Amino acid sequence: MTGWREEKDLVVAGAIMAAIGWVSGTAALVWGLTEVRGGIRSKSWPTVQGTVTDSQVHIKEFTDDNGQPHVDARFTVKYAYEVGGVSYTSERLSYATWGPSVYEAQKWGDEEYRSGRTVTVHYDPKKPEESTLQTGCDASILLGAGIFFGLASIGILIALSVIE
Repeated sequence: MTGWREEKDLVVAGAIMAAIGWVSGTAALVWGLTEVRGGIRSKSWPTVQGTVTDSQVHIKEFTDDNGQPHVDARFTVKYAYEVGGVSYTSERLSYATWGPSVYEAQKWGDEEYRSGRTVTVHYDPKKPEESTLQTGCDASILLGAGIFFGLASIGILIALSVIE
């Protein structure tokens, strides 16, 4: 036999796929840790008043492969603020959170974060260019990244056991 049908080639291909999964899982875990850390730190940051310069609600309706209708919502916000006489802009609403529901996105766009509205900006005193409008985080983001990392690690172990 020649080509990809040989057992050795299949094992190598499986090992490569497992390695790619593990690298992706590691990246997801690092991202999750970074987001959770930022969310926790943001709770103690000082605040200043800022102004929303733009906010948009993006609603997408679609049908899945089973014919079930779904609605997906995304909210974007841009705001300006000043710390120590220096002007900054940011687009971060929060750290480590899942996307908003349609109701939340519409409420944020129509009320809390509509363009021109004054908002409380929490900023990192060591790096004032880093800021957020909502403090804290949803630790389930880290759980999801950890599960992804764990599954990828299991894939590596299976690949290694086959190689031996």
